[in-house]
Amino acid sequence: MKITGVRATWVQPDLAIAGGISEGVRIGAIASAFNLRLAPHLWSGAPAFVRRYARE
Repeated sequence: MKITGVRATWVQPDLAIAGGISEGVRIGAIASAFNLRLAPHLWSGAPAFVRRYARE
């Protein structure tokens, strides 16, 4: 994940694609290190989140 050189004020990862809540926490730590706000996003809702882990 590359954040350097970006003029963003917040990061909005899709937790279903990023790898779940644990990965969202890691992304949040990176965002915090760059003084960015975190706004987690789950565009397709809980069914996509559950479906991702049902396959594993």
